[in-house]
This record gives sequence, structure tokens and C-alpha cells, in this order.
Amino acid sequence: MHIFNMDKFQPLLSINPIEKKCCYRDPQWSPDGSYLVFAFQDYLQGSNSKTQLYMIPYGDVGTGSTFNPLPLPEITDPRESPQPVLRPAAVP
Repeated sequence: MHIFNMDKFQPLLSINPIEKKCCYRDPQWSPDGSYLVFAFQDYLQGSNSKTQLYMIPYGDVGTGSTFNPLPLPEITDPRESPQPVLRPAAVP
């Protein structure tokens, strides 16, 4: 995954936060920019690979932190393409 600096029109950071493996897709920022949500699928698993969704604190990227997938039902069809979208929380 690449973080791009739109002000300078150049890549800022290249990250592989899940055990430095491939492949990531559909990254989205949280509304406040502090979290990154994305789908991850370890293609080295072949037909056994599962797509998992992650939401990680952006400040923890590159620190060696270990990230866990969100506790959601498994997505076992490699052709599925979940597209997570975050929205601001309602304040009571």
C-alpha cells in the first residue's frame, strides 16, 4: 500500500502492515484521519486465502505493532471485494 502526499505529488510512504505480506485493497481513511481501514488477502494461501478487514491506527504504522483483523464473518471467495466505509460517530 502506498501513502501519497498530494501537496508534493509524490509517494510519502510504502507500507505492508500485515506481516509484510501482500495483498491489500480498498484502503480508506477514518473521517478524522487517525485510522486506516483496508481489506487484506494473503495470496500465498492460494485457494485457501481469506479476505479480512483491518482497521489500524495510522500512528502505529511502521512501529512494529501487530494488527488483528476485525471480528467479522470470514470472506472466503477470493473474488469478493468488500469496500469498507467509515463515517463519523453520532454524538448523543
